[in-house]
Amino acid sequence: MSDPLLPMAAFVIAFATSLGLTPVVAWVMTRLGVIDHPKADRWHRVPVALLGGVAIYGSFVTSVFSLPAFREVASLVGLGFAVFLLGLYDDRFGTHPRIKFLVQAAVAVSVILLETRWLLPPWSLADLVKAGIGFLWLVGVTNAMNLLDNMDGLSAGVAATAGSAIAFLALVTFQVELAVLAFALVGAAIGFLPYNYRPARLFMGDCGSLFLGFTLAALAFRLVLKAPSTDPARLLAPLLILSLPIFDTTFVTVLRILNDRKPWQGGRDHTSHRLARITGREARAVNLVYALAAIGAVLGVVAWRYGVIVGLGCLLVWSLALLWFAARLATIDVYAEEEGRLDLPMAGTGRLPTAREAALASREPGGPNPKPRRSWGPGRSTPRESSVGVEN
Repeated sequence: MSDPLLPMAAFVIAFATSLGLTPVVAWVMTRLGVIDHPKADRWHRVPVALLGGVAIYGSFVTSVFSLPAFREVASLVGLGFAVFLLGLYDDRFGTHPRIKFLVQAAVAVSVILLETRWLLPPWSLADLVKAGIGFLWLVGVTNAMNLLDNMDGLSAGVAATAGSAIAFLALVTFQVELAVLAFALVGAAIGFLPYNYRPARLFMGDCGSLFLGFTLAALAFRLVLKAPSTDPARLLAPLLILSLPIFDTTFVTVLRILNDRKPWQGGRDHTSHRLARITGREARAVNLVYALAAIGAVLGVVAWRYGVIVGLGCLLVWSLALLWFAARLATIDVYAEEEGRLDLPMAGTGRLPTAREAALASREPGGPNPKPRRSWGPGRSTPRESSVGVEN
């Protein structure tokens, strides 16, 4: 199969299906009472229908199965279904983080076994190292996208951005089968966005975010394996393309550990939440995250195109920029709402208080805090624990 028009067809079918199916899923879930209610460690303030991932996955497979069957990528579609089912079960009944990890680990090992011979005898140290890196990539990106689903429209938009870069690279390297899956994923995510962007009518849930994360990780994994070039830059491109979710998960994990919190518990301390505190508006925060994801995606394409020297330069500059960004975000006290509810919109403005306004409010007589503190300071109380999952 080499028709370059098939990826475009995959996008159109997935987009149209998602655009039509998502409101149906929202209506059905509302009627069935499948609702995500506001919680202390979640961002949203009104009940919203859940399981939008059903629309995303349904649109994806509808697109893929509407086109000629591709035996080479059938395994990825099947394993994606297993991850979707894991998320669906977790959305409805809850799953212990260890069980989720074990299922994700089994799926990751399956991808490595089906796509490579690294885990087959005769074993070599180099193959085992590559298998270990592949395992960390597949499980890590899957959960990074899951944790990124913490604000209206965020995960779907970032997935569409990263998926577009992977789809483009698959096309220019003549991996048409892979491009079909990538374009189908992008179409499903974009079709879902009108109903998930603020104010959201439907949340994707774990079934959507885990599926998006796994599929992006598996597509990038296969893209590197099947690339015609052996240039080491091909290893740098996926890191840059998915740098935003990787950054967010690393940033939140480190700060939660420094605050004596469990890394997997829910909370309003992600990149998006801190940006909302700085800008004062949720939509601005989401759009800024989109911009950061787009920069990473473009740098990934540049690294792939211009080789390892340029790729290392892109990675170094972008890493330094993200480190500066992390240092700036870490000064925002996102835990103030536990003591004073400073996350609520300001009276008469319809917007969130900025970081400066929140700090000034905390100094006022009778204010919620005696003085502003850095978010990693000691003595923080741990918020109510929640299972790893959607953090809206």
